[in-house]
Amino acid sequence: MDTFGAFGTTLWSVIDRATDPNTHPKASGDYDPWRRPDPRREYVLSVAFANQIGDAIMVRGADARRRRNRSGGRYATGARA
Repeated sequence: MDTFGAFGTTLWSVIDRATDPNTHPKASGDYDPWRRPDPRREYVLSVAFANQIGDAIMVRGADARRRRNRSGGRYATGARA
């Protein structure tokens, strides 16, 4: 998975294997996109939301490091000014 949320071919193959209609126990049924999405859509959304949470944590951590370095008289990268 890319940091910007793009799904690569490897992740799509994992999604295809995990949500294969021939082997998934809940692959057939009457689905509602809002209250009861099909397993593939639910899995894709779960992976995408996990990626967004991870990205937010990473950006907040980078901002905290940058601010800490700048207040300590360093460049944003950590090198001395």
